[in-house]
Amino acid sequence: MPGTTELSDKAALCYLSAHGFDMAVQPGVGGRIVSLSFGGVDVFQPDARPDAMRVFDAGCFPLVPFSNRIRGGTFEFGGCPHTLKRNWDGDEHAIHGEGWTSAWTVTHQDDASIRMWMASAGWWPWTYECSQLIRLLPGRVSLSLKVTNLDTSAMPVGLGFHPYFPRNDQTQLQFNAAGMIQPMNHGPLQVEPLTPTTDFSQDTAMRLRDLDHGYAGWDGVAIIRQPEEGLEITVRTNASPAGAVVYIPPSAPFFCFEPVSQINGAFEMDQTVETGLHALKPGESLDFSVAIDVEKRPDAPDRKDSSA
Repeated sequence: MPGTTELSDKAALCYLSAHGFDMAVQPGVGGRIVSLSFGGVDVFQPDARPDAMRVFDAGCFPLVPFSNRIRGGTFEFGGCPHTLKRNWDGDEHAIHGEGWTSAWTVTHQDDASIRMWMASAGWWPWTYECSQLIRLLPGRVSLSLKVTNLDTSAMPVGLGFHPYFPRNDQTQLQFNAAGMIQPMNHGPLQVEPLTPTTDFSQDTAMRLRDLDHGYAGWDGVAIIRQPEEGLEITVRTNASPAGAVVYIPPSAPFFCFEPVSQINGAFEMDQTVETGLHALKPGESLDFSVAIDVEKRPDAPDRKDSSA
C-alpha cells in the first residue's frame, strides 16, 4: 500500500509496490528514487541512509532543466550572457540543474504510481515548472518529465535521469553511440570518436574501466546485465537524438548510465553540433520519458523469499 515514513517532512519516504517492484521515493529531497527492487533484487543501488538526505551515490534523481555541467556556471543564450551560482561544493561548475536540489510536491500517489511537481526558485534565469511521473508497470518502470516555460522569453532546456545501478565484477553494459565527450576538465568539449575504452557496443565488461564520459548519437537502447542476480535491465528513451552519460568510479559498488535529451557540453559547443538542447518558447512544454524494462531469469534466486 502507498504510504510515508515517520521521518522529517523533508526526508519522508513514499512507497510504491506493484508487479513485483518495490520502490521508495523521497519527494522532499530532489524528487528522487531512494531504492528500486524487482523480486527482492536491487535494480538501483539502494540508499542505506535516506535520513541523511544525500542525493548522490544511490537511487535515481531527475535532471532539470539541464544535465551534467555548465562550465563555471556561465553561458550565453539568445545573445545574452548568464551566470549561475555554484550549486554543489564538490564541483566548480554548475551541475545537474536544480531538480535534484529542490523539494517536490506530491500531487498524486497510489500503489503503482506517484506524480510530483516543482517550480523554479530563482537559481535558473527563467521561470518554469516541471512535473515528474513515476509508474510501476508489468516488467517496466516508466519515468517521465514535463517542463513548461512560464517566462516571457525562450529558455534552453535539457532533461534526463541519473540512476545508480549496482556493480560487481560480472556486471555488463551494452549500447551503441556515434561518439563520446570527454570530462569537462579535459578542456573545450567536442564530440570525439569512440575509443576501445569508451565503446560499449562489443566489449561490455566494466571491471577495468574508469569513466565519466558523455555520449552523442546514442540509439536509445542500453542493456545492463547482472549475471549474479539473474537480471537483465533494458533502458530506453523517447528522445531523438538521444544522449547518455556513463559514470564508472574506480572501486565503487555502483555505476551510472544516465539517459538524457541533451549531450554533455551542449551549452558551449558550436551551434552546428546536434546537441539536443531545446529552445523552449514561452508557454511551450518539453517531455522526456525513460522506460526501464527488467527481466529476471526463471532460475534466478528470489531474494525476497530467501531473506524472509
